[in-house]
Amino acid sequence: MTKRLVMFGTAVMTALLILAVLWQFRIAVVYLLISLAVAATDRRGKIAGFSNRGTWIGIAAPGDQIISSVPGRGWGVWSGTSMATPIVAGVAALLRAANPSWKAVDVTKRMLDRSSMLCGTTLRQVDASGSLRDYVPPEPTCP
Repeated sequence: MTKRLVMFGTAVMTALLILAVLWQFRIAVVYLLISLAVAATDRRGKIAGFSNRGTWIGIAAPGDQIISSVPGRGWGVWSGTSMATPIVAGVAALLRAANPSWKAVDVTKRMLDRSSMLCGTTLRQVDASGSLRDYVPPEPTCP
């Protein structure tokens, strides 16, 4: 009897562990479906040398030599994906404010569908005006 209880307990614990792992995986999959990794572009409209790269990047935004407020009531010029990401987040917030019933996937789709091409890559750059006014911006002339 004790051996059967131990085996039953082990089976239940194993099942609970599997369910816990699957639950965490489900959360990770949902997070990946609604998150958007951002690359930084430079003034030439190209991916900045310091930027993230890879197939997991969803969209780009200006991130080189961005004027930003800094602690102590001042201003500074910064570069990084940490400068590009708030631009994408701001466009997303404006879209959501204009379309309160939209889900995250709707906002992301609009930003991607109304983004502009970047030369030398398949990655596209967020276009606030195109996203908010629902038009596809003209493609740049690439050298």
